[in-house]
Amino acid sequence: MSYTELFFIFASLLLGLAIGYFLGSRSHGYSPTDSVQPPAATGQDMALLSQHLRQLEGRVQDLSNRTSQHFGSIGQQLRQAVEGDARLVEATRSLESTLSSHSARGAWGEIELHRIFEAAGLQQHVDYSLQAVQTDRSRPDAIIHLPESGSIVVDAKVPFDAYLRAMEVPADSAEYSQLMHAHANTLAEHVKTLQKRDYHSTISGSLGFTLMFLPMEALLSAALDVDPALLETSMRANVYIVTPTSLLATARTCAQIWLLAKTEDNARDIVKLGQELSGRIATAVNHLNRVGSSLQSALKAYNQTVGSLETRVLPQIRKIENLGEMPALNGVEDATARAFSSAEWGD
Repeated sequence: MSYTELFFIFASLLLGLAIGYFLGSRSHGYSPTDSVQPPAATGQDMALLSQHLRQLEGRVQDLSNRTSQHFGSIGQQLRQAVEGDARLVEATRSLESTLSSHSARGAWGEIELHRIFEAAGLQQHVDYSLQAVQTDRSRPDAIIHLPESGSIVVDAKVPFDAYLRAMEVPADSAEYSQLMHAHANTLAEHVKTLQKRDYHSTISGSLGFTLMFLPMEALLSAALDVDPALLETSMRANVYIVTPTSLLATARTCAQIWLLAKTEDNARDIVKLGQELSGRIATAVNHLNRVGSSLQSALKAYNQTVGSLETRVLPQIRKIENLGEMPALNGVEDATARAFSSAEWGD
């Protein structure tokens, strides 16, 4: 029985109760034990009853329409929810199918690395490189470049097939436990593989360790639930397991190191330019001092020449009567070049 049928049954009961109550109120207290018959209903009473019934019928019909609309809206929302769940299941299956491919997982890991490095403020081909072939023909997934030719190697080829299969079985089943143990063992074996590759000894400027990147936080937590010593074991092998959160923190630290290095280089350049400017100013001051000395020597020679003309040449010329009186020459009095008073700018 549907909700609509139940509603109509309930409305009919209410209608019957209302009619009974109305007729009983018009009987003027009549009971079955009375010997007198109840008075017949008048035309006015019947008209009033019909009016109330029509009003009740209208309200019931309005309520029925609203209920139908409400249930229709709920039904539409339920259909949309079912369709959305179907699309989600299809997308999940597509993602599982994609992640089951090693090449697809590698591409996904490379995209995740690129997004994390860009979010940290690093620039590709400047601060980091992806899939760069090295001189020994090795090709790590990423290399973070550091000042002074330093580098950090990042590997993103961690297999997690067992984890994906575990997500398809009940968490309380024996198969789930076996798959999780297999997942932890896979991570431990990959740590040994990276240790044998020995990236930090073949790539110049390496800091001496390799970052093993897991694209999901759950991959590490699930493995640690089975093998709590996994991180300690990997660190002894110079392999550090990182997730998107910890790799982002590491990349931001590297970006900050680059910023500090650039600031230090700028400060060094400023000091060098200041030293060069100081030397050039000292050279210019020395030139000015030599110009002042030359001016002083020229003034001294000029005064000596004027004195010689006045004392030895002009008196002799005045003796010649036909030349008349010669004008007097004025010497330069107290004209000396001013030297720099600061000791650092002197000769």
